[in-house]
Amino acid sequence: MVLVDMHSTPGQPWDYCPRTTLRRIATKLEEEFGLVVSTGFESEFYLLRREDNNNWIAIDSTSYCSVAAFDGASLVLLEVLKALQSMHYFVEQLHAEAGDGQFEVALGYPSCVCVADNLVFLRESVRAIATKKSLRATFLPKYFPMDIGSGCHVHLSLWKDGKNRVYG
Repeated sequence: MVLVDMHSTPGQPWDYCPRTTLRRIATKLEEEFGLVVSTGFESEFYLLRREDNNNWIAIDSTSYCSVAAFDGASLVLLEVLKALQSMHYFVEQLHAEAGDGQFEVALGYPSCVCVADNLVFLRESVRAIATKKSLRATFLPKYFPMDIGSGCHVHLSLWKDGKNRVYG
C-alpha cells in the first residue's frame, strides 16, 4: 500500500487533496500562531469468527476491559501490537471494549498528517492479521444491530512553547 498526495497535474497538488489540506492547515497554524497540532486516534473494531453455517459472530461475549477477552484474542492482538511497534507506532492502549468481540487500539500523538497515515496502516494491519488467523476484523460503526457500535475517536490538542493550550 502506498499513501500519496493527489495532484491535478504532475507537480501541482489538487486543491481538495485531504493530505495537502491537512498539511497546509497545520503549517498555517504553526507559522501564524506558533501552534503545533497534536492528534491521536482510538480505533474500535470487532473480531469475528465464522460459524459452521458461514455466519460471522463475535469471538467472545465478555465485558469491558475483560482480561478473558484479551486472552481469547491474544494471538491476534499481540501480533497486531508487534506489527504496529515494528512500524514505530506508539500504542498507548490495546484492550477489550464494551461490545461482544470488540477491541480498541489507541495510538500515540504524532503530527496530524502522520497520524492520519498511521490510522490507515493500523486498520489494514488488524484486518490482515485477523484474516491470517481465520478471523475477520471489521471497523464498521454498527456491525451488530443490537450491540454497541464501533467508533474512531480523535483527540486534538494545540501546543505552543511546549504547553497544551487547550488543556482544562
